[in-house]
Parts: sequence; C-alpha cells; structure tokens
Amino acid sequence: MVEIDPLTPATPFFFALDIFINGFAFKIVPVYLHGLKHAEAAEALFQLPMIETPMLVCGDFNIQHPDFVDFPGAKVKTSTLGCEFVGWLLDSDLHMLNDLHCPTREPRVQGHAPSIIDFTIANGTLFSMDIISDWDSSFAHSLDSDHATIFFTIHAPCVSEHPANHFRFVIDPLMEDDWIAVFEHRVLELGLRNTITCSQEVEELASGLLSTCTWATEVVMESCPTQCKAPWALWWNEDCSAACRRVVMAKEEGMDRDEIHAHTSHLWYCIQKAKRSFFDEICSTARPDNIWGINQWYRGWKSYGLPTLRGPDGTLATTNSAKADLLHNTFFPYTPVTLTGQLVEATAVKPLGHRT
Repeated sequence: MVEIDPLTPATPFFFALDIFINGFAFKIVPVYLHGLKHAEAAEALFQLPMIETPMLVCGDFNIQHPDFVDFPGAKVKTSTLGCEFVGWLLDSDLHMLNDLHCPTREPRVQGHAPSIIDFTIANGTLFSMDIISDWDSSFAHSLDSDHATIFFTIHAPCVSEHPANHFRFVIDPLMEDDWIAVFEHRVLELGLRNTITCSQEVEELASGLLSTCTWATEVVMESCPTQCKAPWALWWNEDCSAACRRVVMAKEEGMDRDEIHAHTSHLWYCIQKAKRSFFDEICSTARPDNIWGINQWYRGWKSYGLPTLRGPDGTLATTNSAKADLLHNTFFPYTPVTLTGQLVEATAVKPLGHRT
C-alpha cells in the first residue's frame, strides 16, 4: 500500500511516500531538481529532517561531485552546490547506493561527457538493515531518455505473516432499511445515550456513532477486495508492446541515434493510433441509454452508472432515466412563459419621411 505522507514539511518541490509491504513501513522521497529554482529546491531538500523511519531518497538531483564518479572520460568540476550536497550526506548520515562505475546520464551534445546526476540514497536506519541490493542502471530500458533506468531490490522483512487485505464496500441504496435496522440495534447494544452533560460525553457519543456506522456497513453492505496493482491502460495493445520491445532491443544492440529515434517515433505512433482507435470505438458505440456506463472513458476506465442522486425534495433517483430527469430539472429548469403581444392593427405605424 502507498500513501502520501501528510506530515512531510510543506514545500512545492518534493513530497514523501509511505510504503507498506507485509507490515513493513518505509518512506520514499522522489527527487527532481531542475529549472530556474534548482538551487532553491536543493536547499529545501537539504533541510528535510531525516527521521528514524527507514527512508529512501532517489531521483534526478542534477548535481555532480568528483567524489561520486569513478569511470573513464568523466568531466566533473567542484561546485558550491556539489559541496553542499556532500555536506548534507555526511551531516544527515545518508548512504549512497550508486555504482560509481556506472554513469546515469549519457551525453547528447558533442563535447559533453557521461555523468552521474541520478542518485539512490538511504538514510542510516534503512542502510543498517541491509535490505537493498542488486542496484543497476540501464540506458536500454530508458527508451529515448538520456537518463538511465535505475533498478534495485528491497528485501522487505515480513513483519506480519499475512499481508493486509484491503476491501471496499459497495453501498447499495436498496439495503437502506437493513442498514438502519442494524445501526439501531447496535446503538441499543452499546447503550449510546441521547443526552449529554459534558464535552467528554460528546466525544464518546461521536466516536460511538462513527464506529456503529462502520460496523453496520461491514455487516450489511457487500465488500470486494481492492486491486493492489494498477492495470494497463485500456488503450494499450500488442502493437504498443512490440514497438516498446524494439526500442529496448535497439538500445541494447548499440544502434546509432538515428535508428533508435526511428524506433522511438514508431512507438509514439503506435500509442497515438491505439488511443485514437480506443476513443473512436467509445464515440461510435455511445448512445443515450448507455452513456452512463462509460461516463469516465476519458480517464481510461469504466464507471458502471452514476451513484444514487437525492432530489431537493428528498426523493432518491436510482434508475438512469430518473437520474437524467433529476439532473436536467436541476440544472436546466423549465418555467412556462406566456407570450404577450399586440395585434397588427393596434400597433402604431410610423409615417415614412420624405426624401429630397
């Protein structure tokens, strides 16, 4: 499970992700330092507190230092930002996992040299656990980017024997009466009082009502497991996969830039063609009676009907036709208007003027 850490210091340049694998929790901070505010973003990163929680900081730093290069042909000059970067690593007990013999960026301009500006950094807590291995980089798998794809393995310890199963509940309006009955029974069972005398009883009552709502939902409503792995885009097809494989093979075989560019251009052509075909099919099959079932086609997934809508008078709209009427009457209300006019004979006629 992955969540954005809400406790990360507020900054527009980076965020932290909380990762949970079999009960083991660690953080990942993706880094992309570029542009006019490169130095400002780096300074904000250097102020990031390195807490005791296992943490991994990785990405494109766009920073070089002679101590972090050990391959022929490298051209690295000492810079103020590079020295601050080294000081940050030492002061914060951070450990670099890169293979200093492997550049992470290849030159695209004549006279430039390969460099290491993409780093994988572990804080002291994570490094001491010795669970990260197999660090590697590959330009072949980076498609048309001048940055290498970074690989590494995290051997997460199994804190819990069984991974946590995550479910979501499908709220069925037809089960409303059953839910209310279970809720009322649970309220009586817990002895929740409807009279309060102090603030502590308010908190206890609120907590009891919330837990009772959750309990009633779990008992009455149908549950289904959430998908832990994101699916492929619905428009992706075999042509896209084949074109992607050809780009990887071209880079692995060391073809020249023109050949690699040709394969990359064909990949983007296949992607555009696949998207166009996917959306054309949706547009050609959409009808008034089924548009509700594909109302999120632009995001690449289906939505099986709008949720139940409640009208201003409290009535529920559960069918597609009732929902359509409710939406139309709410946003496009029709007010009958009586047209008023005058008879032609009663209309004053303006005399024509004389022309000279």
